Amino acid sequence: MIAIPFSVVEKSIVYFNPRIQSYQNDLQKQLLKILTDKRLNPSKRKYVKTLLGISSNVITAKPSTLEKYRRTFDKIIDPKTMKSAAYKSFRIRIINALGYADRRRDFYPVYFQSIGIKACIYCNSMLTVTVERISGAKNKKSIQARFQVDHYLPKSEYPCFSISLYNLYPSCSSCNNVKSTSSVSFKLYEEGSKIRGSSFYFDLNMISVADYLLYRNNEMIIYNYKEPSAPKNNKTFQEVFAIQGIYDTQKDIAEELILKAEIYTSTYKDTLTKKYPKILTTSSITNRLLLGNYTNEKDIHKRPMAKFMIDIAKQVGLI
Repeated sequence: MIAIPFSVVEKSIVYFNPRIQSYQNDLQKQLLKILTDKRLNPSKRKYVKTLLGISSNVITAKPSTLEKYRRTFDKIIDPKTMKSAAYKSFRIRIINALGYADRRRDFYPVYFQSIGIKACIYCNSMLTVTVERISGAKNKKSIQARFQVDHYLPKSEYPCFSISLYNLYPSCSSCNNVKSTSSVSFKLYEEGSKIRGSSFYFDLNMISVADYLLYRNNEMIIYNYKEPSAPKNNKTFQEVFAIQGIYDTQKDIAEELILKAEIYTSTYKDTLTKKYPKILTTSSITNRLLLGNYTNEKDIHKRPMAKFMIDIAKQVGLI
């Protein structure tokens, strides 16, 4: 629900550079192994050779570079052809060669945590970790927690970008499944070094708050999810993810925030600050403890429900 500047990503890429270099070496070896297969048709062989040619950059390439690469790969194998059942085994082979499944387990959790993402970047209501049952040694199955990502350029059409960091959008399994290959009007990464405010927000109906305080029935609380209109050939978050429906089930959270605002007046907060000076060292810490979540928009990807709680809390005067 909020874009991340390139500078944040680049800092993490530098920090994890030794691991990224190791992944690049591994994928190069795997691609070379595929090229030894004499059964590859000319277009598949050219696809693998082209991918091998950019293998030192494909993991860290920025969106503009990925777009340039995309046009090159489109000329080799059309996305619709790549997506077809006839190319399924080839797609899987490329994705496996790039180590996508392993990175979901051993790299993405720490990498995305380093850039401040643990909650779904679409709905912000769930974590980006999913539990999967996988086959282990001697055909035994085990359960593992793996990081869930949506691909801006779908891996069904562009398996070559399945591990490209700027192509990965951390999401919950629900949003990832619902979105599929739909295009939404949101880019997670943007030029610059500063995080801009979110253009998505929850608008609390203050008349409904007055009704709630009178009758103490949280079903009376009304808030509306707001977002920019979608450009042509794109869909809004609401159209794809049903955001309003998700948060209509969270009226108990809105109720708690309204009640906290009634209790924790500015005078009372000042009293608490004076009573616990070693704990409540800043207003930011005080507000975070009262809210039970992050209170700055730049942190909304760090914890589920942060955006909703920040918006409601500000409107009722809690923070």
